[in-house]
Amino acid sequence: MGCCWAGTGGGRPGPPIERPTAREHFLTARWGMHNTFFGRQTYLPNNHPQGPLHRAELV
Repeated sequence: MGCCWAGTGGGRPGPPIERPTAREHFLTARWGMHNTFFGRQTYLPNNHPQGPLHRAELV
């Protein structure tokens, strides 16, 4: 099916969302990672273009 989470038992992909709202993008965005490297707290931003969103059915 081409969906990254297909087969995990969590849901079934649905039709694409033609015009996602700002809220839909905000709720699905990947912002970054907080971690400790060599004893120091760091933040690594995750910059990427907005990807396509799809409706889904929980199973």
